Amino acid sequence: MHKIFLTTTLLCFCALAFAQTPYYTVKFPDDRTFYNCGLVNDNTQPIITNQANCGFNVGIAFHDQVFYTGGGTTCAKTLRTWTLIWWCDYNPNTYTPYYVMNPTGSDTGPTFQANSSNHGYLKYTQIIKTLDNVPPVVLGCPAGTVLFCDYTTNNPGQYNNNYVDRCEGPVDLKVRATDACAKSNITLAYRLFLDMDGNGTQERLVSSSDANAWPIDRTTQADTAMGKIIFPNNYGLPYGIHKIEWIIGDNCAGTTLCVYQFEVRDCKAPGITCNSLNVNIMQTGMITLFTNQFLQYVEDNCTASNLIKTGIRKPGTGTGFPVNSPSVTFTCSELGLQPVQIWAQDASGNADFCLAYINVQDNIGACPSVPNSVNGSVASRQAKGIKTAKIALVNGLQTMEQPTDSMGRFVFNNVPACGVTVTPAFNKWPTMGVTVADAIQVAMHAYNMTPITDKYAQLAADVDRDKQITISDMELIFAVALGADSAFKVTNTWCFVPKTTVFPDSTLALNVPFEERIQMALPSCIQGTADFIAVKMGDVDDSASGEMSTQARAIEEDFAFRIKGIQYRVGQEIRIPVQTPDLLDVAGFQMGLTYDPISLELAGVESGLLNTDQTVHFKDQNLITAAWFNLNQMSDATAAKGRQTAFTLVFKAKNNGSTLRSINLNDSKIISTLYDKSLSSVPTALIFEEQSLKTGAGAPRLLPVQPNPAQGQMAVKFELTEAGSVTVSLTSTFGRTILQQFTGYYEEGQHTQLFDLSSIPGSGLYFVRIENAKGVSIQQVAVKKD
Repeated sequence: MHKIFLTTTLLCFCALAFAQTPYYTVKFPDDRTFYNCGLVNDNTQPIITNQANCGFNVGIAFHDQVFYTGGGTTCAKTLRTWTLIWWCDYNPNTYTPYYVMNPTGSDTGPTFQANSSNHGYLKYTQIIKTLDNVPPVVLGCPAGTVLFCDYTTNNPGQYNNNYVDRCEGPVDLKVRATDACAKSNITLAYRLFLDMDGNGTQERLVSSSDANAWPIDRTTQADTAMGKIIFPNNYGLPYGIHKIEWIIGDNCAGTTLCVYQFEVRDCKAPGITCNSLNVNIMQTGMITLFTNQFLQYVEDNCTASNLIKTGIRKPGTGTGFPVNSPSVTFTCSELGLQPVQIWAQDASGNADFCLAYINVQDNIGACPSVPNSVNGSVASRQAKGIKTAKIALVNGLQTMEQPTDSMGRFVFNNVPACGVTVTPAFNKWPTMGVTVADAIQVAMHAYNMTPITDKYAQLAADVDRDKQITISDMELIFAVALGADSAFKVTNTWCFVPKTTVFPDSTLALNVPFEERIQMALPSCIQGTADFIAVKMGDVDDSASGEMSTQARAIEEDFAFRIKGIQYRVGQEIRIPVQTPDLLDVAGFQMGLTYDPISLELAGVESGLLNTDQTVHFKDQNLITAAWFNLNQMSDATAAKGRQTAFTLVFKAKNNGSTLRSINLNDSKIISTLYDKSLSSVPTALIFEEQSLKTGAGAPRLLPVQPNPAQGQMAVKFELTEAGSVTVSLTSTFGRTILQQFTGYYEEGQHTQLFDLSSIPGSGLYFVRIENAKGVSIQQVAVKKD
């Protein structure tokens, strides 16, 4: 037994002496197949186990080689070679790597042991296949025929060798495509189908694979490739309709086509130069002139000069090229400087004209001589004459001016016979008629809620003169309505449209060209007429030229603003919220409030319903203006309801007083008005609530007003128990001052103050107010108007 043990022990010792020392065991990654570029997310690595302790981890690195197959089911193969190094037994000058073979017939990565025999220096190649089933995507492939306009001079030698009179033009043939998998390896090719003789058949094929084909200039950005055919300098394709096929590949089985037709067309009108003429009318009272008498020179980039058609026309007698019109005739009614259009048209139908003038003279007295006159009018959209507008009539170097009369009319007599220009000008009343209602209409048009359809209203709305009706126009109109701006900065106050201007129903008036003047030829024996329609800029609803659409009703309490009627003392800070009417049926409003600068100093205006940019303080006028609208008010579902605090006035009291006699509505800057959902204007007022004024000792006492009802004039009698300053005024039932206040020093006793009622706006109930530092006394009076 003992011998046997010794022998066994010896045999085991010998086996250990000759065995290879294990360093580590590695499981290499499996071969993989990815679809649609899944390789970018693969981070599988060799798995190291049973690593002996040598103070270092196994070094692992890999290198990829990508091979594109260019067809079949596999797009690309990536050979990923892994390199593993056992740093404790590594000598790059002595050892070479041991290559672990990729197993045949299996995608499973092998497990291998690194030891002293292979020094732990191993290499293994993992096979990764990529299958791309998504073809490239073309970006912006044209859906219809692309037009390439030619404005260049024809190159007669390019196609005329084989095709007579074939003009050509430059083209820009390009394509953009993207493929997340192929990225910069997207392939681009083309096939061009050309109509070389202009007969509608594309008989010539040019392929990018042909020898000496036009090259493709290719650029790549991220996963997008852009290609453009590079033609020689000054090279063009012949006029006609051609086709191109772009073939975009991804080096796999995916291919995408971008196919579209394109037309090369002459878009350049002939160049034409013409002369003006002086002619004498014939004894028949007429004269006929032909195109060639005016034509000096004509040329075209493609059509030969002898094939260019010409014609002549009097301006305003038609549009486009005048077919079969080689001459024009002038009569005695057309003496003086007359314009004519000399037209030229090339073989492609492009036409243009030059303007020439003929001075038709009557030197032999063939025409009767009668003094000329020019009359006309300037009227609003509602046909109300605009008085004192300045009218300038220019006749050559001579200028005649006169204002319009009270009906907006004007007449110029004894005008010399020749071409005249009549131009109106008027820049008065820039804010008149510009209200919150106008801003609301422009905003509704800009937000595609309710379009402005009236042509003149469209002109009035474009106050920034950019040929569009946008929120920019609304902001400018709102600023003028609020009083923040005193006029529009980029346009005149009025725009003048010749009455003969036609605005097509389907066209925005801003896109119809017209001049704010009228030009006319004025020979002898004629009376010229120049009528204009005046458009007040910013006044979209045309309230400036007619009566405002105020509803025919008295001011109702439901439509009044409200503030507290309180007393204050010197040095006191007073906060006065201004309450709106019920906003349920209100689209917007504008108002002006004035305060007594002797009693109050405005310390600030705090936001409420209105932001700070919706109020303006005119310190020199002791006036606050405010304006507001919200398009949500036009929808019952989102309209604001009930009374709200529009804003809060913060005052510092400079003297003792009360809000009843120191704050009131004021229409000097803007007219205080509400606008309902139909944008009709509704009159408003100011009501003082919870009046706390007392008529205590020393307060004035009103005696019965005589007569009552009063008509024409009334006597206000009052009694003072002590001498002092007293203010007497007549107000509306809602606190608005109707007649100018009378303030003076009165001795103790009874006094009488007469009121002239001729300026009272209408019959109704009013209040006589008498105030001093001790209190106020109020008495109701009925006033009758004739």
